[in-house]
This record gives sequence, structure tokens and C-alpha cells, in this order.
Amino acid sequence: YLRSPAQLGGNFMETPESRAGDSVADAMKQLASDLTILVRDQLEAARREMVEKVKQVGMGAGMLSASVVALVFTAACLTAFATIALALIIPAWLGALIVTLFWAAASGVLAIVGRSKVKNAGPLAPEQTIANLKQDISWAKRQSRHT
Repeated sequence: YLRSPAQLGGNFMETPESRAGDSVADAMKQLASDLTILVRDQLEAARREMVEKVKQVGMGAGMLSASVVALVFTAACLTAFATIALALIIPAWLGALIVTLFWAAASGVLAIVGRSKVKNAGPLAPEQTIANLKQDISWAKRQSRHT
């Protein structure tokens, strides 16, 4: 992803003595050009890396979604199994009612716990980051007054 100094086109092994004929302006132009190329290459490398990571995250998210679908089918089969098993010892309608009440209770508990966690999460704003930025701005203002 990264270019070597040789690929950048500059002779980075040159010393000031070997460039005695070059002016400071030429050296600054070369430095600016080299830095521009380096920054551009770094940004391109970062872009490629992020694209690859996003692809991996997308694949993972798709697999997680598929696993949720499989889990729903598993729960449906388990529900049918529990209903049939209970029907062997009690009337089928009572077995189905018991399984339904179990799922209703599980749903209620999950809803209550989930709601509590959402309420306790607080605001979605990145409060710590905002506080840090305010401190940084305050520090920068104080520094600019002292100079």
C-alpha cells in the first residue's frame, strides 16, 4: 500500500552538501511534492483498508441476521416439541396454553429489562468527547492569549 522513498521519485539520501546548487525554494517545492504524494498514498491506503473492513462487517452482519432467522425456527420447533410433550401428560389445549404463557412471560421480562437498560443509557450524545473538546478549545484559547 505504501510507496517507498525510491518510488516517490526523490533522492532521500542526498545531503545538503550534495544539493549545494539547489535553492531553498527548490528544496521546499520538492518537500511539499513529496509530502503531497505521501499523504495521498496514505489516504488511499486508509480508504482501501476501510473498504475491506466494511466488506467484512457486512458479511458478518449478514451471517448474524441469518442466525437470528435460524433461531426463530429453533424456537418454533421447541415450542411445538414442548406442546406435544405436554399433551402426553395433560390435555393438548392445556399444554399449548402453558407454552404460550411461558413465551408471554419471557417476552414480558425481556421487555422490562430492555426498557430499563434503554432508560439508563442516558442521552446518545458523546458526552465525554464533547467535554474533552470543550477542554481542548479552552486550552487553545488560553495558549493564544499568552502568545
